[in-house]
Amino acid sequence: MAASDMLEEASELIRSALRMSGLERRGEEATGAILHYIYLNGDPCSIPNIIRDLESDGDDPCWTRPLVSIKNSDRKDI
Repeated sequence: MAASDMLEEASELIRSALRMSGLERRGEEATGAILHYIYLNGDPCSIPNIIRDLESDGDDPCWTRPLVSIKNSDRKDI
């Protein structure tokens, strides 16, 4: 959840930087997009969904498997 915490902090920094600048509306749009990825469960790219997918996937990520290994030469998922 460190990524969520950092994004939440970034949205607060944006909000405070744009306070009384005349650009508050743009800041709201930017922070809204950030918060969307932190909390929205309906978006497959949201942080909660990415975490869920990583936790439910039992295999190692594909980047940890060597592409030229003799042991993996017949695998269909590479």
